[in-house]
Amino acid sequence: MEMLRLTERILSFENFNSAVIDFIKQSLNNFYERHKSSIINYENWKLNCEKEEYLKAPEYKLYEIKNRNTSESIIANVKWKFLYEGNYLEDKSISVYLGNKNNFPEGKFDENIPKIATEKIRHFFLEKSPLDIIDTKDLSSMKYEVELYEYWKEKLKELEYRLSPIYYLSQSKKDQSDKVIINIKWGFNIPNKEKAPRYLLKRYTLKQKSIENYQKEDLDREIRQVISQFLDKNHPVFINIPKNK
Repeated sequence: MEMLRLTERILSFENFNSAVIDFIKQSLNNFYERHKSSIINYENWKLNCEKEEYLKAPEYKLYEIKNRNTSESIIANVKWKFLYEGNYLEDKSISVYLGNKNNFPEGKFDENIPKIATEKIRHFFLEKSPLDIIDTKDLSSMKYEVELYEYWKEKLKELEYRLSPIYYLSQSKKDQSDKVIINIKWGFNIPNKEKAPRYLLKRYTLKQKSIENYQKEDLDREIRQVISQFLDKNHPVFINIPKNK
């Protein structure tokens, strides 16, 4: 299996320098060119699954709309992030007609609404946003390969970012002039953390005692070396290969 072999090769590298990252990037590009149809088929299948799952319990708000000549209408304003008749909704929501007060005497508080609303919303959206046709044979044979491809494509963002992370320096009022806080912009998952932290902080003592003593390029070079060492020691690259289910 192509991606399985690539994964084994990647795991054999001792570090993820620019040459290794270029190799991963080119390998992923080659895989995409050879298996584009399988990747699209897999992504459509995932989208179908996500859509089906959402429609089991769609998010909506109920409204009663007064009409001039008929009883009040019961409307569900439904959040919808998927395509709708080939386009994305500008407001990310749309109204679905559920019935009127003849159908629901208690209006939007009628106890029969939840069950009926879910079914009507599901039928409405599957008509306006039908599920994609999936090549099940291709999905069965290529699913794990594409999952590995998707994993490394996403991981590549972190690996590339580690080579040149974004940061800024700050100091607290109590800090001496040689003491700085390196605020490293992050956003990637870290083991044992429920959410990816937006920033990683590193306290550091400047070699030249004060920021004013540095040329801009020299300070940047020193800080980037500190960040690299800090990440390698405290937040090394964490590889969590998806299992073949």
